[in-house]
Formats: sequence, structure tokens, C-alpha cells
Amino acid sequence: MNTLTNGKIAIGAPFSMMREAQAETFLKYNDSSHGWVEVPIDLLVTLGIKDKISTYSYTNANNAYLEEDCDMPIFIRAYEEANGCTPKLIDNHEDRECFIRHFAKYE
Repeated sequence: MNTLTNGKIAIGAPFSMMREAQAETFLKYNDSSHGWVEVPIDLLVTLGIKDKISTYSYTNANNAYLEEDCDMPIFIRAYEEANGCTPKLIDNHEDRECFIRHFAKYE
């Protein structure tokens, strides 16, 4: 288990130890079978993960919609390492097919 060292949280510390005050909020869209988190492409570049995102994710204009099983964990891990806190997610559920499925595949 990770611990506090000299007042700093070790990478991979339990969520309960993360500083929440600095966390940004991101929208997570879900339909009956899948989910994606909306992240500005510029942030993927800043975090150094733009080239680590799979074609299971989607994109339009300035945002990427990161697939929940493969790409969202890459984003969350990079965000935590860069910011020392876990990003907040707000869930939006669609009862029908989510509009994100009509966007271009992430490349």
C-alpha cells in the first residue's frame, strides 16, 4: 500500500488519499452496452497519451471520447500522475444508441 512521504502522495495511492480539490470534471456518456468519457484532445497531448488511445474510442473536432474499458483507464492513470488527484466523472445515460457511436473512430 502506498503512503504519504514528506507530505506527498505516492503514485498509485488509494483514491481516498487523493486530493480532490484540484480535480477537473469530465462527462461520461453511456448507452445500454458501453461508455465513453469526453476529453479535450489538447489534454491528451499535454498528458503524453494522444498516441496511446485505441480505435475503440471516437473523436469529433476538439474532443476524444475514450472507450471505458481500454482507453479511459489510460487517461485516468495519466491524469492522476500529472495532477495528484483523480478526475471527477459525471455520468450521462442514454436509453438508445449513444450519439458518440456516429463520430469518427479515433486515429
